[in-house]
Amino acid sequence: MYKNFAITLLVLVFLISGINKFFDINGTLNSISSRLPGFSNNICLFLLLCSIFIEVFCSLYIIYCNYSGKDCKNYNNAVFALIVFTILASIMYHLDDKPGLLKNIGLIGGLLLLIKKKN
Repeated sequence: MYKNFAITLLVLVFLISGINKFFDINGTLNSISSRLPGFSNNICLFLLLCSIFIEVFCSLYIIYCNYSGKDCKNYNNAVFALIVFTILASIMYHLDDKPGLLKNIGLIGGLLLLIKKKN
């Protein structure tokens, strides 16, 4: 029971972040555009929509798999997607922000613990 709750708390960070991005699309788009000056607004919008999808869908999928008890075939893929997302976000936003970078390293470590071995 505690393990499912801990996993929920871990991925809740991504779920809330994705929802916040959705409700502040313009602000988030401006932030991404400032970090990627050579990219058009359309590409930045595409990246933003992809990040929202990854954060929300993968988080919900991981939570569902943990509470349903079903053998979810794409569980590890969802975990890996969040890991890759966190690495890219760290590179874009936290290389000059030590507390943010350390937080993301901790999140990556927690996500790595979720990877299930295949039989």
